[in-house]
Parts: sequence; C-alpha cells; structure tokens
Amino acid sequence: MDVLTALSHLIQLVAPAWSAGALLAGLVAARRRDGAWPRRWARETLWLALPGSAVLVGGLVLTGADGRIATYGALVLLQGALAAWRARPRG
Repeated sequence: MDVLTALSHLIQLVAPAWSAGALLAGLVAARRRDGAWPRRWARETLWLALPGSAVLVGGLVLTGADGRIATYGALVLLQGALAAWRARPRG
C-alpha cells in the first residue's frame, strides 16, 4: 500500500468522528455569545474529534474491522458526553 492510499484510508476511518465533532461543536459554541464563534467552534471541534478518532482507531484495533455498530455507539456516547460537559454553564 502506498502512502496516498494509506492516508486515504486513515481519513476515511476518522471522518465520522470529525464530522460529528464539527456538528456538535457548532451547538456547543453557539451557547456562548461573545463574538468569538469561529475560534470557539474550531477549539470545540478539536475537543470532540480527537477523542472520537481515538475511539474509532481503538474499535478497529479491538474488533479487527472498521464500521462496527459497537464502535459507532461508543463514538456517539463519548462525543455526546464530552459535548454536554463542554456546554455546561461555568460559574
């Protein structure tokens, strides 16, 4: 497998984590209205997508196959919990 093919496989593996992370980050960033929305959205996307990517890679390693329902379930639970934690009011 050449480098471009391996990179393509890696991008396709973590794409669900980054797309769901970007959508959830938009919701989390919209809760705070201080004018720094694009920067906050990018930071929240990283906070959600990087652990989500780790879950997908871990699911691939543990099950030996990509796209298992249990792996996607773990991804949804992790990103939902992180988004709720990041969106909580700080006092």
